[in-house]
Amino acid sequence: MSVFHETEEHRHYLADTRRTELYSRALAEVIGKDSTVLDLGCGTGILGLLACRAGARKVYAIDGGNIIELAREIADANGLREKIEHRQALSTEATLPERVDVVVADQIGRFGLECGIWETLADACKRLLKPRGVCVPRSLQLHIAPVEAPDEWQAANFWSSKPADLDLSPGLRWALNTPRPVSLTPKQVLAEPDRSDSIHLQTAPRMLKLDASFKLTRAATVHGIAGWFSTELSPSVQVTNSPLLPRERIDRDQLLFLIERPLVLNAGAQISVSLTLAADVMSWSVSFGSECCSHSTFLGRLISREELQTSQPEFVPALSAVGEARRLVLNLCDGVRSTAAIERELMQRFPQLFPTSREAAPFVAETVLRYSRLP
Repeated sequence: MSVFHETEEHRHYLADTRRTELYSRALAEVIGKDSTVLDLGCGTGILGLLACRAGARKVYAIDGGNIIELAREIADANGLREKIEHRQALSTEATLPERVDVVVADQIGRFGLECGIWETLADACKRLLKPRGVCVPRSLQLHIAPVEAPDEWQAANFWSSKPADLDLSPGLRWALNTPRPVSLTPKQVLAEPDRSDSIHLQTAPRMLKLDASFKLTRAATVHGIAGWFSTELSPSVQVTNSPLLPRERIDRDQLLFLIERPLVLNAGAQISVSLTLAADVMSWSVSFGSECCSHSTFLGRLISREELQTSQPEFVPALSAVGEARRLVLNLCDGVRSTAAIERELMQRFPQLFPTSREAAPFVAETVLRYSRLP
């Protein structure tokens, strides 16, 4: 992700004043004057700042990206250098000098779970949270409903057209098996939504299945199923991105699961929907009478034959020149040599790949940052 797109994404989050207000209220409700807080996947660190405002004694802000440096500068600009300790690390590899009273995160995706919040929050709560500690958000519910979305369906169906009289149809399978971000209006929702049971994020299941039956409130063409979330941040603070609550929702899209053949139905028609989330695969099917459309993000993956070949159990791998260079750098990270010494050795051993420090320095820095112990 480019620096522009990364900062623009966070600008969008920060500009959502309703989101900020709700998190501020929730943190004020669960944080005491002696509380320690983990801001998980902190980004620009806004949640850590709100935790300090709520009275936290200490905040640990963790993020695996270089955005952590901006978080440090923002904390300094707000006079919070002493209260917030920033660490660049993957959350599942991070350690803290103490267990915290509160873990706060905002990795909730458009449909709640597609950003890996299950794994990251469950891991952090197990390793880094006190036994009686609090997780923000506390729980999550998923909502689904049939929707009318002709523009999005036509965008996917582009792959069945023939621009320049060329057959692009192989792309259609990918398009129809890839959920799309959408910002729906209440009018596009064609039935009363169904929802999952509350998912407690500290002990979230590895698989979730929603089976529902819907009765259309009007005659319409069903182009797919939309999914969104509602979450409890604290006992009295809830957050949602529901298209049915335009004045209350935060500024976050929903997720649209298209179907291959849109269903033209009358008011009162009943359809059945099944949606399964397992690991990083989402599968969905929509049935009306004898018609059934089934899809899966597994079918929407773009996997080259080269990648497929290397994933076979019988494949015998051998390191490329770049792989050998990476192994050399790792072997030289012995707690004795400096990065400058490692760069010199790398240039000497692999002069074709790294003729000068201009090529060697970023390669070594990337490896050191990812795999070495930082002070």
